[in-house]
Amino acid sequence: MIGKIMTPEQFAKWRKSLGLTQKEAAKALGYKQRATISQFENGFTKISARVEILCDMLSKAKRRDAK
Repeated sequence: MIGKIMTPEQFAKWRKSLGLTQKEAAKALGYKQRATISQFENGFTKISARVEILCDMLSKAKRRDAK
């Protein structure tokens, strides 16, 4: 995913694939409010490269922990 702009649909799919609520995703990504995650998923706020990198890192950590 890194290198391409993550779409709102891809972001929502990422969050759900990790089994996170919007509130949990906000905390994992360093945001205080779940509203930010809702804005990402609804396309109201652009998903930054920083957020995309953190998503990738969290996905890799989840896969590693599952082994």
